[in-house]
Amino acid sequence: MSTVQLSTSDLKLTEDENAARYIEILSNKFGSKLTIGGIYEIKRSYGSPQIYGDDGEMYIVDEDGKDAYGFQMLCDVNYYE
Repeated sequence: MSTVQLSTSDLKLTEDENAARYIEILSNKFGSKLTIGGIYEIKRSYGSPQIYGDDGEMYIVDEDGKDAYGFQMLCDVNYYE
């Protein structure tokens, strides 16, 4: 399973996507392999600095172990640091 074993009470809610280290899935609009209520560690890809700058492109690892780059478009989320 790709979710992190943390509680939201262990984390600080943030609106700053660049400061966020974890996300909580609130809804899954298109049936992607992400668990509603699950907390996932945010990973970053730095392969396209001209597009994503110094912060890199965010992605998480889904329940099948695949990189999910479009999770912000597929799900409603809360960001945590």
